[in-house]
Amino acid sequence: DLLSRAADELADVAALSQDLNNLSQKAEEVRYQVEDLAASVAMLAADVDFSPKERDAVEERLDVIYRLRRKYGATIEEVLSYHDKASKELGELENADDRKDEMMEEYHRTLTCAREIASELSKRRRQAAEELEAKIVAQLKDLDMPKVRISIQVSSQTKLNPHGMDEVRFLISTNPGEPVKPLSKIASGGELSRIMLAIKNVLTQTEDVGTLIFDEIDTGVSGRAAQKIALKLGEISHRKQTLCVTHLPQLAAMGDHHLLIKKSLSEEYTFTDVFSLTEEERVSELARMLSGDAITELSMQNAAELLERAAANKKK
Repeated sequence: DLLSRAADELADVAALSQDLNNLSQKAEEVRYQVEDLAASVAMLAADVDFSPKERDAVEERLDVIYRLRRKYGATIEEVLSYHDKASKELGELENADDRKDEMMEEYHRTLTCAREIASELSKRRRQAAEELEAKIVAQLKDLDMPKVRISIQVSSQTKLNPHGMDEVRFLISTNPGEPVKPLSKIASGGELSRIMLAIKNVLTQTEDVGTLIFDEIDTGVSGRAAQKIALKLGEISHRKQTLCVTHLPQLAAMGDHHLLIKKSLSEEYTFTDVFSLTEEERVSELARMLSGDAITELSMQNAAELLERAAANKKK
């Protein structure tokens, strides 16, 4: 309608100039073309067989597919894969009664095999326990616990678990004439430190571990026992890289390197700094560890002597 109106308006003014006359003719041509186009579209539309029922069915199907993709997979392939898996599981459940006897036989075979493996594991644990006891006791003798007795009890249970069928307990007697009791009940803090060091030293001899870290292994230890622990850590350091956090000068003196850890407060934030000490700085730090903040000439001499003894022990 708008095109027809435009063509009529141009026709009214076509006589005014040749340009307007040309435009009027073009408008007429375009009007005829559009009328022809509209007639063609009308003919095609008359031949279309539109079914609202079919449209509703397609839209419903698309909605189902959309919900399936949201729940079972991002793509149609994933949805179909889930369908196959679920169908297989459903078939197995529906046929479960038929497979019950077969599954029970398989269960009993597996259980028997697991018990045989657990029994063999128990046997090997008992053999290893005797060897481990002797090795730990030997280590503890070096740590100033010559009278200690260690017993590793392996008790088989009836129920299987992921580690077999055993309950393993470490028992200890630190004084002659006393029966062995659970480690956690009779060992003091210092004894626990040395026992842990002995166990770690034995076990790491065969472990593929490159670095050992001991955090305050000297808890509850001083004097002669501290010196023994220092020597043992020095021995371990020949096989493994050994890091030791300690407050005891005997242990610090035995290290090949001495790192000083300091905390500082700056603008309400706490910072931790680590400094590698020179030989002179090591003497001062060991003197501080020996006598506190009031460092004296005597404590400096004691610190220097500690380093000399440590160096001599390393050469042995």
